[in-house]
Amino acid sequence: MNADKIRGPEPAQIFAEYLRRTRRRNTPERTMILETALSMKGHFSIESLCGRLESSGHRVSVATVYNNVRLLVDCGILLADSFGSRILYEAASGSHTHAVCTSCGKVRDIRIPGLEQQIRALRIASFAPSQYSINVYGICSSCARKRKAAKTIKKESKNKPK
Repeated sequence: MNADKIRGPEPAQIFAEYLRRTRRRNTPERTMILETALSMKGHFSIESLCGRLESSGHRVSVATVYNNVRLLVDCGILLADSFGSRILYEAASGSHTHAVCTSCGKVRDIRIPGLEQQIRALRIASFAPSQYSINVYGICSSCARKRKAAKTIKKESKNKPK
């Protein structure tokens, strides 16, 4: 997902307005972090964002990246999702569901037809849902194949004569 998928004003305009409203400076480092974060594909960690910044020749402290990513989440440009003990970020693109592999940790977005309408139809007392994020945990096909292969090897080694 990238900045093109965010509807309405451009992310840079949203961020600049947020910084003005909260009386923060709009620095070149903040702009660079915004642009780099929006260039990341899918879910990313702070560490991978720092790596991308460093590989493109930008020197920014990890603390600066953390602080500015928090601002990007606060103003709605990025979403933060917890997957077990990990927090991953992605460009805000509305409500969606994640498939999370409990073996390798891979996260991918999935679409469940009709789910958004079902959630909108819910009547929750004193609550108006604005968006949702649902995590479905399981084993991805790659990890399932690896597990099956490991079981086969283990079974064959038990059956070998000594």
